[in-house]
Amino acid sequence: MKLLILFLALASTLHAQGEWLDFRGPDHNGKVANVLPKVWNEEQNVAWKTKLHDHGISTPVILDDRVVLTAASEDGSKSYFLILDLKTGAVLHDIEIFTSEDVEPLGGFGINTYATPSPVSDGKYVYLHYGTYGTACIDPETAEVVWLRRDINCLHFRGPASSPILYKDLLILTMDGIDHQYVTALNKDTGKTIWKTGRTTDFNDLLDGFPKKEGDERKGFNTPLVIKVDGKDQLISVGAKSCFSYDPNTGVEIWHVEFPTHSAAARPFFDGEKIYVSTGYGKADLLAIRPDGEGDVTETHVAWIYKKNVPRRASFLAIDDRLYMVDDGGVATCLNTENGEMIWREGLGGNHSSSLLYSNGLIYAFNEFGEGRLFKAGDTFEVVQENKLDVGMLSSPAVVDDSLILRTREYLYRIDG
Repeated sequence: MKLLILFLALASTLHAQGEWLDFRGPDHNGKVANVLPKVWNEEQNVAWKTKLHDHGISTPVILDDRVVLTAASEDGSKSYFLILDLKTGAVLHDIEIFTSEDVEPLGGFGINTYATPSPVSDGKYVYLHYGTYGTACIDPETAEVVWLRRDINCLHFRGPASSPILYKDLLILTMDGIDHQYVTALNKDTGKTIWKTGRTTDFNDLLDGFPKKEGDERKGFNTPLVIKVDGKDQLISVGAKSCFSYDPNTGVEIWHVEFPTHSAAARPFFDGEKIYVSTGYGKADLLAIRPDGEGDVTETHVAWIYKKNVPRRASFLAIDDRLYMVDDGGVATCLNTENGEMIWREGLGGNHSSSLLYSNGLIYAFNEFGEGRLFKAGDTFEVVQENKLDVGMLSSPAVVDDSLILRTREYLYRIDG
């Protein structure tokens, strides 16, 4: 009950968003109070459309009148950041920040790029992360580099994907490679390492009875989430075969839950009582975890498990005791968060990687074929609008004022109502 009261108090502060500093928005969960456009296409409600170069599926961050996003060459040898004017879409800065040699190939993982991790901002600076290829702090007004690091490394095997997050004065990075798996926190003003914590996963034990794919079983793509439980902050971080809770101030492990799969990219969601976690590749399950334990809580704190059409990539939503998700193949599901029972399951169509967005009673779902469908949050499935752009989305949507900022494979759009 205490957790629920806290969550309701936080939810009551939800406000229309004039900046977008994290890839899932002001509350890190894809929920906004903005009244967003419902109709768009290439000819309708496009305020501007800007061609992007090279490759990247990071979600932009937006602060003041600037839009900041990353890109990389197809072979990963060059890493870029771009700064656009929010009002016009004009490119103000296009900077090659890192050049890399001996770049790992993406390993046949067709949707990933070398600019998949999304930037994050504290409202003054923007923090860019290209996985093992570099991390930097930039001033979005001048495009000047405040600090950079190139010694935070792992072998990603199929490319980087975990986005950085901010907590107090810390920039937290997730490095789940095939050689090393760890989480580390840097001072956001200087880039100096404050703590570094290795994963405690016993891969040999967890792999017993499961097929082994060299490298994959140790890899992770997840972006962590900070929650508050009984007055104390926890960093919820999903790695290969385990979900961990750490003290974000120190990196000390609080609890963990084990499972047989790996490489989850869907960000955890916290509704004030339970954490919802996709376990990733292999066959994804959805775990509902009570976060008040210590140590190995696999057998004691998993409230329920749901096993059908669970997304590995697209992050989900929980609204009014209902959890909504869309799996990689476009199947949408609504669950009762109390017990994990299915309320409905329907096909939306198209492959989905983009995280869900909630606004004004509607859930926005974008697929990889350029289609954006809006359906009602509730116990009856109803699509209220279908929209189409020429090129599909793998990035998650961003919001500023009452506009959508959408990144497709080739363009960045501002959609106004």
